[in-house]
Amino acid sequence: MKNKEIRCFTEPMTLETRDDGTASLVGYAAVFNSSSVEMGFIESFTESIVPGAFTRTLKENQDVRALLDHQTGMIIARTKNGTLSLSEDDVGLRVSITPVPTDDGKKAVEWVRSGLVDAMSFGFETVSDKWSVRSGKQHRELLDPLS
Repeated sequence: MKNKEIRCFTEPMTLETRDDGTASLVGYAAVFNSSSVEMGFIESFTESIVPGAFTRTLKENQDVRALLDHQTGMIIARTKNGTLSLSEDDVGLRVSITPVPTDDGKKAVEWVRSGLVDAMSFGFETVSDKWSVRSGKQHRELLDPLS
């Protein structure tokens, strides 16, 4: 991604274990209508994601990858092989990851199981956004982030 941005949210992630012993990481990679903390180096701004922001990405059935610590060489699941599922609901972008049983996949499960990691994040490239002023500060609404 040319202008890759990363955002993290505090919605809790859960670990679900199935009868066959496989584990899934379930949570939200993005939440709607929640203003971020102030960001920016030169000029500060806040940001939120509008409901429906991921509609195009989901409709196009893009091959999205779940990465450990946003490292492109550490793929733990992806939509193409069915180990990653994505959906939008009233809260945001809901994610269910069944990590592949590689060292990285096992590490991700253990990090969540032990409480070291308790939230998800997502990387994106902005396709469409809208800027405005809220409470005297710049505010960006993400309308269509390309995941």
